[in-house]
Amino acid sequence: MLGIIWNSIIDHIPLWGWMVIFGVPSIIALYYLSPILLPIWRMLPAPVQGILLAVAAAGIAFLGGRYRGRANAEEEERRRNAEALQRRTEVENEVGNMSGSDVNKKLRDRWTQPDP
Repeated sequence: MLGIIWNSIIDHIPLWGWMVIFGVPSIIALYYLSPILLPIWRMLPAPVQGILLAVAAAGIAFLGGRYRGRANAEEEERRRNAEALQRRTEVENEVGNMSGSDVNKKLRDRWTQPDP
């Protein structure tokens, strides 16, 4: 249940929203806490710094991929809905141009199998 809620939250916040959510507090924290954070950052070994930067980059790539995937899925859904609506209109026009007996025959032939 928690996974569904988490996925819903991630998918409905746009990428720029995540940048604001994490970017603004990070910039504020770096501005005000830089006298404390910069010496700590410099004390960290280079591999640890690299790992922290890689985790941040992976998080940004993950959110970007989810955002692009959701946009692609929404576009595909719009395309399929448009095709279904067009097909429905074609069928309605076809049935509207047929006589009542032709419609009955077509429906009957559709649901019954011919005798061998």
